[in-house]
Amino acid sequence: MPATTATTTFATTTTVPSPTSTTTQATTTTAEQTIDVEIRDGEVNGPDRFEYERGEMVSITILSDTVYEVHIHGYELRYYLEIGEPFTIEFTADIPGIFEVETHPDHLLLFVLEVGA
Repeated sequence: MPATTATTTFATTTTVPSPTSTTTQATTTTAEQTIDVEIRDGEVNGPDRFEYERGEMVSITILSDTVYEVHIHGYELRYYLEIGEPFTIEFTADIPGIFEVETHPDHLLLFVLEVGA
């Protein structure tokens, strides 16, 4: 009697997870208060002290009649002002303490920034 051959086929199923998508909403943080300072004829016009809580957004707009470098001590931020062009600086107040904001090279004190713990 002739030998019979049986063939068995196995089906393999592979499950691949479908790609997931994550949608992230863009968030915008706005400053609680905006600091407006004007430098005219070597004099500073504006409040001399601002207080923020740690984590708040700081927004400073400076208008000057002279070219200056503005230095935010403690944060070591430096920016250059052009004559007659309002310049806005924004950063997060994430270092607690009391910091002078002044011009260079003449060290004209613009204001003091106080950041709570």
